Amino acid sequence: MTRPGLQELERVRAEARAEARRARDAGEPYSGEALAKKFGKSAVWGRERLVELKIEGGVSRLPLQQQEVQRVRDEARRARDAGEPYTAVTLGEKFGRSGEWGRRQLAHLRDEGATSRSVLDEQAREAARVEARRARDAGEPHTAATLAEKFGKSWSWGRRQLARIQDGSDASQTVSQEQEKERLREEARAEARRARDAGEPHSNATLGKKFGKSKDWGRTRLAEINSESGVDRLVMRAEERAQEHAAARAEARRARDAGEPHSGESLAKAFGKGAAWGWQRLREIRNEGGLTLSERHGRERAQGLEEVRAEARRARDADEPYTAETLGKKFGRSRGWGRARLAENSARWLVLPMLPRILRVACRRGTSGRWM
Repeated sequence: MTRPGLQELERVRAEARAEARRARDAGEPYSGEALAKKFGKSAVWGRERLVELKIEGGVSRLPLQQQEVQRVRDEARRARDAGEPYTAVTLGEKFGRSGEWGRRQLAHLRDEGATSRSVLDEQAREAARVEARRARDAGEPHTAATLAEKFGKSWSWGRRQLARIQDGSDASQTVSQEQEKERLREEARAEARRARDAGEPHSNATLGKKFGKSKDWGRTRLAEINSESGVDRLVMRAEERAQEHAAARAEARRARDAGEPHSGESLAKAFGKGAAWGWQRLREIRNEGGLTLSERHGRERAQGLEEVRAEARRARDADEPYTAETLGKKFGRSRGWGRARLAENSARWLVLPMLPRILRVACRRGTSGRWM
């Protein structure tokens, strides 16, 4: 059962987290010191509340972030389609962000547009090849000029479509070419991720040059990994934090159960963190199972002593009684400890044989009214 004092502490913590959440969502986040001052607490206490807020908000805020990104890109598309496109700076200013942030959103939009144009171009080429086959099979084959004119393209474009259907291998050739292009793009993305994670990120030019491509090609590949990793990295970091917290709690339980409990500093040091982080993990396991740490230790000690007393009774009944020294040695304790355990059993041995007589006397006195 939670004690009233703990309930009050948790109520204050909940109020602090609520206030920190409100300020964060209003764009005026607290520092640890400022939050602590508002509630009359220490700076460490304030930082702990902010850490709790980050843990609880790591994953739950992701849908909101995705919604914001989608809203930004919808606005950028609207302006582009209306012939009034944003620059990186003006897009950033509209949403209260930097020019670099605006540049990333526009790069994603350009890449999205490039992909859709590529799809449309391939659809036009496939339609031209279908038409060229139809005309050929009908005995009225197209020339490069007539095929190009029909689709509003150049003579050379028409010639390329006719060349692809001449040997009947145009479909497989197109597929293999697209597969090769996609393989190269995936290799570039993998290389860009590797360099980023190693702390040596590529620029647009260096990535393009490494794969024999242009600076714009490199920019498109970097935009692809930036857009794919923005939310994924947040999810990954939240999962890593949760796993790390769970590992720290498991280590704290192990040390506690071994009789060598961690302090906040020693637990934090084992995981390369600050002392406040370690104390927070210890608080998380402190009231597990509805028991305080002292109550848990008291229960474990009582169970251990009962095992000792049971062993002493067994030896006594087998006519091989322990001395204080041998009992203490068996359980890795001192002679004085063994004497105390034997004394506890001796008190029980003296009282239990006399218990029936004591009860009979008490009953007689009760019926005679002497105790009434």
